[in-house]
Amino acid sequence: MHRLMRALASIGVCTEQEDGAFALAPMGTLLRADARPSVRSWAIWWGKYQWPEWGHLRHSVRTGESARVLLSGHESYDFVMADPGAADVFNRAMSELTHLAATEVARVCDFSAAKRVVDIGGGRGELLATILSAYPALRGTLFDLPHAIAAAAALIRTPGFAQRCVLVAGDFFESVPG
Repeated sequence: MHRLMRALASIGVCTEQEDGAFALAPMGTLLRADARPSVRSWAIWWGKYQWPEWGHLRHSVRTGESARVLLSGHESYDFVMADPGAADVFNRAMSELTHLAATEVARVCDFSAAKRVVDIGGGRGELLATILSAYPALRGTLFDLPHAIAAAAALIRTPGFAQRCVLVAGDFFESVPG
């Protein structure tokens, strides 16, 4: 454990104190659940759910077959819907990554002439909420799978969003709202 902690200290995730204890460095705070921004769920997603697939990269390169199919029998992310824990980590990870870019998207994309923006596959609504915050006259539609829409309800209930945002559950591989 000491070697691991020192390795993490060498790349700035934590710092080694004079007494031999370790403390989080600014980069390490990104791994906290209560940090904003955070990449904690992203790290869990890759470490727990994606790493096994990447561990079979050789199989995919040699055979052309998907490591996901080899390990789970699923070509897509269907396994996420079947596992509430995986779905929660996945949706949190997507929200964390979106949060890192959402403010910049709202800043550089001019939505002032738009009346409505539709976020297809928008997860828990992080991007849409940021855009609606930046453009108070804008209305929005958030479209994603039912489990993501259920999780988005809390964010969209924020004052000022509920009247301006519609949540629609569906599968974008089948159809999307107009």
